[in-house]
Amino acid sequence: MSGNSNPLARGLFGRSIPYGAGNRGFSQPVLLPFLILIDAFLQHRINRWEFEQAYFQVFAYAPTGKMDDSTYMTLADLFHALEDPADPDGQGGDLDEPTLRKVAQRVFDELSPLV
Repeated sequence: MSGNSNPLARGLFGRSIPYGAGNRGFSQPVLLPFLILIDAFLQHRINRWEFEQAYFQVFAYAPTGKMDDSTYMTLADLFHALEDPADPDGQGGDLDEPTLRKVAQRVFDELSPLV
């Protein structure tokens, strides 16, 4: 195992999530549960319903006061996509699973370099 990967993420999901010093002034443990969960969904290890239920739980109990506004809003984008699948971006229509996966991938790509 390399020195720059998180053993928890690798052990649970077989894919390394980068681990290092975050550059937005908060510690990586705040984001790690989100990233592990999003990764599990993106890798088809959990289904949409499981992802939705778990994401709501993680979001509800996350210490969001330790996040900057940009990070919080990025996580909130995914929350709102799950919460209101009929209109996640105010444009109407149903949020199908491929679109949800694109939103999840964008969030993962934006936040994983911060941990």
